[in-house]
Amino acid sequence: MAEYILDTTDGIYNARTTGELVRCRDCVFMETRQLFGGIDAKCYLDPEFNIFDGPDGYCSKARRRDGER
Repeated sequence: MAEYILDTTDGIYNARTTGELVRCRDCVFMETRQLFGGIDAKCYLDPEFNIFDGPDGYCSKARRRDGER
């Protein structure tokens, strides 16, 4: 299910869609792998883990992987 970014500057009744939200799990910059029985997730845009909030997070620089919705 797609999630969208809304601009509510003029109020909720005049909200407009400004783009589609891309979660970390769907982003080209995220890598996941099996690690000791768990899952390790790494964001190449945030190598210091300053803003990465896990697979359900998002950021303004995300790009959707090809062939995924």
